[in-house]
Amino acid sequence: MRIVLKFGGTSVATTELIKAIAFHIKELKKEIDEIVIVVSAMGKTTNALIDNAYSISSMPNKREMDALMMTGELQTITLLAIALNEIGVKSKSFNGEQAGFLTDDVFNRAFIMELNVSNIEKALKEGFVVVVAGFQGINENGDFTTLGRGGSDTTSVALAAKLKCPCEIYTDVDSVYTIDPHIVKNPKKIKNITHEEMMELAVNGAKVLDARCIEIAKKYGVPLYLGKSCEKGDKKGTFIMERKLDYFEKVPIKSIALKSNISLIKIKIIDYEKIGDIMSAIRISAINLENIHDYKIDNNLEISFICPNDKIKEMITILNDFGILKDDVSVVVVYKVTLVGIGLSTHSGIGETLVLKLISNNIEFFNLSVNEIAITFLVNSQDSANLSINILKEEFKL
Repeated sequence: MRIVLKFGGTSVATTELIKAIAFHIKELKKEIDEIVIVVSAMGKTTNALIDNAYSISSMPNKREMDALMMTGELQTITLLAIALNEIGVKSKSFNGEQAGFLTDDVFNRAFIMELNVSNIEKALKEGFVVVVAGFQGINENGDFTTLGRGGSDTTSVALAAKLKCPCEIYTDVDSVYTIDPHIVKNPKKIKNITHEEMMELAVNGAKVLDARCIEIAKKYGVPLYLGKSCEKGDKKGTFIMERKLDYFEKVPIKSIALKSNISLIKIKIIDYEKIGDIMSAIRISAINLENIHDYKIDNNLEISFICPNDKIKEMITILNDFGILKDDVSVVVVYKVTLVGIGLSTHSGIGETLVLKLISNNIEFFNLSVNEIAITFLVNSQDSANLSINILKEEFKL
């Protein structure tokens, strides 16, 4: 039997926590023959590295940023391998290149093009516990690349897909909840959730798992589990899986997510060709946009989209490069609330109930949209977002 285990940054924040994981793995090795461990950088190491770079440059070179940020995971893998060897568990550490991750050329958010696990397979057959640096790879030019925030989740699930085994992801939270416990009191734990539902939560602000890892898990049928680090006994976390759902007798709302640190950007543009040029530049920059809409009002073109706040400066630079003037761009901070559940678009009354509840509580909202699995809307303040979520929590018994 083999398994891939992933430990997040809070789980490896100190050397004491790293040693605790090592002892946990020693016990686990009695039951599981082949273990691959993927780890993130220790605690807030990545943030500290980014802060250091921005203290030197207002817009650091992306290639150099990837080379800098990958050093965080290198510390963790070597420390954990040392801890394992110290207590008699044979262990080897592998950086992204050694683990076989070949990526594209998009720095800061690279995608995996190929994954060759021959080095890992060899080490497992020799009896080693393999410790892999999450979040990183190498491109065809030999440049170090990173997979973006949450990329260690993607690393772990990709390895599980290639090694044909389950993947368990361990963090400082004990499961997925109906709503972030930091936003509301006493949300419910979710024992089982589908890949589709979990992906919607991830892309819309839930910080427990990266959306790309869930996509890989669904595509390759990887059994996925989220739990608290070094848990023992019966698993109390959340299983992400495919399953048949029956909502004939209950409302299909599974969870509510909040996405903050985003802004709605509106741009006045001369023609559609200009829009194409701008979108090509944004694609190359690897900025992820959401809710892209274009309008034509009185022969004037306008395009709007949601952009992460930490990318707005870069976005404005791109727009300026294409001749978009400051007066033609408006930026408004927004908060995105998303209700997730299978069959929302066909379950009568959900959208209507949501709208009436918001209106009756004097909550101003806009850009409401509905699809098969999610209802989303925007508000202009954190207070409005929190109030909306608490009202909807009670309405849908979450």
